[in-house]
Amino acid sequence: MKFFKLSKKTAEKLTPYILYAEPPEGNTVVCIAIKEGGNKKVLLKKGDIDGNETLYSADLDYETSDQMMPDEENFDGEIAEFTQSDEKKTSHFDDEIDAHEKEFAISREIFCSELIRDIDAQCSPKYNRYYKAETMKPLIGPDFISDFHSWESSYNYEHQTILGHKINNQGLIQFPDQLKRVRGLGTCAVLLVLLGKDDRFNNNWGLVEKGNHLQVTLIDFGRCLSTIMYPNGQETNIENTFSEPLDMVKTIFQQYANANTNEPPLPASFSQAAHIKFEIFETIDSLYHMSVASIKKRAEENFKLFPLFREAITQDVRRGIEHLHRQFKDNPEYVAAQYINRAFKQEGLQVKLSDLDDETITYLLSFYNFAKPYETSAKAEAFLKQLSRCFTTQEHNESLQTSPTAQ
Repeated sequence: MKFFKLSKKTAEKLTPYILYAEPPEGNTVVCIAIKEGGNKKVLLKKGDIDGNETLYSADLDYETSDQMMPDEENFDGEIAEFTQSDEKKTSHFDDEIDAHEKEFAISREIFCSELIRDIDAQCSPKYNRYYKAETMKPLIGPDFISDFHSWESSYNYEHQTILGHKINNQGLIQFPDQLKRVRGLGTCAVLLVLLGKDDRFNNNWGLVEKGNHLQVTLIDFGRCLSTIMYPNGQETNIENTFSEPLDMVKTIFQQYANANTNEPPLPASFSQAAHIKFEIFETIDSLYHMSVASIKKRAEENFKLFPLFREAITQDVRRGIEHLHRQFKDNPEYVAAQYINRAFKQEGLQVKLSDLDDETITYLLSFYNFAKPYETSAKAEAFLKQLSRCFTTQEHNESLQTSPTAQ
C-alpha cells in the first residue's frame, strides 16, 4: 500500500509513504507507514465518523466571528464580554457534515492535537492529513511513538506500580536510580475538559519515559469536539464545574473506574500531588492568555469546509476557557502561582512551580504568604532577591528539586 502526506503550507507538495507494519489494535487504525526513503513513521487512521453523530441536528444560535470576538489581542486582565447581537442565526451542522463527514472527523482530531500542542507539545504527537494513493481516501496520521506505553499496560493497581516501579506517597515513581514524576496529567486533564472527555479510556492515553519524568501523552481525539458545550450564549457547564482543581484529573482519567470495565482508579497519591495541581493552574492560565487570533487561526485552517461549525467551535472554546478561569481566578493558590511564575521569569529562572517537588512548592507558597510581595514594591523586590538566593542556575526542568533553605 502507498500513501502520501499533504503539506500544511504548500498544497501541491506531497510526501510519499509506504506500508511499514500491520496496525496495533484500534477501531479506526489502518496501519503503520514509513516515509519512502526515510525513517519517519506514522500511525495511519480513518476519521472517527461515529464521533460526528452527536453534532447532527444540534440547534444552535450563534453570532458571527466579528460580533463574537473582542478587539483585544489576548485576554490579559479581565476577559472582555462577547458582544451580544439582537439578531442571532440559528442553524444545524447537518449539511456541512454530510457533505464531507470523513474530512470533518479528521479536522476535529487535528484541531484538538494542534491546540494541545500549542499549550504543551509533549502532550500529543504531531498530526497530519494523509491519503491512500490508490483510492484517495482521506486518513489522519499522528507521528508514531515507538516508546509509548498505554496507561492500561503501564499501571498495576493491585501492586501500585507504574512500568513495574512503586509509586510513593507524593505521586513519584521509584526507579532504581532516581525518582520520576508523572508530568502532563494536569495539563491533559484541563485540555480534555475543554475539548471533550468522551472515550478517554485507559488504552488511548499513556506514558512516554523521559530522562527524569514520565510524560502523559494523548493519542486519540476521535470523540473530542463532538458536542457544543456552551450553546446559545451559555456561560457555564455543570459537567465542567469543579470545586477543587484535582477533581478534573479524576473526571477525565478515571471516569470509567466505577463502570463495568477493567479501568482501576488512579493512584491515590495523585489526588494529593501539588505538582499536578499546579499544572492544572498553569494550564488554565496559559489558555486564558492565549491570543484570540491563534484560536481563530486554528479553526480557520481546519474547518474551511465547515463555516458554521468553525464559528460555533471558536466561540465554544473561548467560552470554555472563560468558564475554567472564572472558577479559579480568586483561588489564593492560583493567584500565588501566577505571581511566583512571573517572578521566576523576571529573574531569568527557567522553571515553573509545577516543575518543583511538593516540599519546595509548599515552602514557596508559605514564603509568598509571609512576604506579601504584592503589597508594596519594596516587598516585591525583597521577594525577588530571596527567590534568586534560593535557586541556582541549575536547569530546574531537568531534575526534581529539594526544598531550598531560607537565607
